[in-house]
Amino acid sequence: MKQDLDQKIIYSDFKKALASNNKNRERFDNAERNELDVMKIKILTEFALYDEAFKLSQNLIGNSEITAEQQGAVKNSKVVF
Repeated sequence: MKQDLDQKIIYSDFKKALASNNKNRERFDNAERNELDVMKIKILTEFALYDEAFKLSQNLIGNSEITAEQQGAVKNSKVVF
């Protein structure tokens, strides 16, 4: 799923990437959902949905299960103030 989303993001198919992310999240465990949320922040930023991206980034940063790599990706998304 991650590779599929990455490909959609690379080719600017953000609408399909966001739909796929939202549709399939319940099939994954918390660690994988965190990764999906990091990707969702990138997509929301591309759609200029900064309020939603910021809210999600704050939830992720406060999440004790997020990895250092994921935390770095969230901070690099430019929606964390």
